[in-house]
Amino acid sequence: MRLKRADIIAHHGDRYSPARDNCGHITLPSGEVVLMVTEAGHHYGTQGENGDQTYIWSSQGSTGEASKKGQQIRQAGPDGVTMHLWTRARKADVSFEYRGTVSYVSHTGEKPMIVHFALQGGAV
Repeated sequence: MRLKRADIIAHHGDRYSPARDNCGHITLPSGEVVLMVTEAGHHYGTQGENGDQTYIWSSQGSTGEASKKGQQIRQAGPDGVTMHLWTRARKADVSFEYRGTVSYVSHTGEKPMIVHFALQGGAV
């Protein structure tokens, strides 16, 4: 499934707000998190599938372990925070493709965090 940014938020049951939703890590009122990732030319580092059902993602420079977003990242998984991954190859691609939910595996660094997620798949 491919959707534009505003349609992704609506698809997850909320109303799009440019002030809140013009970023890559969005916490919805339900507590679920939507990650919208541009893979190529990203200034935080290389992002994408690692070939072994893991996905490597770089947070923004303000995200560390103790921050709210850092805690959500480390709690992502079936028994914690539901985190939905949407990706696009480059910024010029207006639509994002749904990749499913992800579970936290590990991370290195701090501000930014380089995170390894396990791809869970699944329908929205």
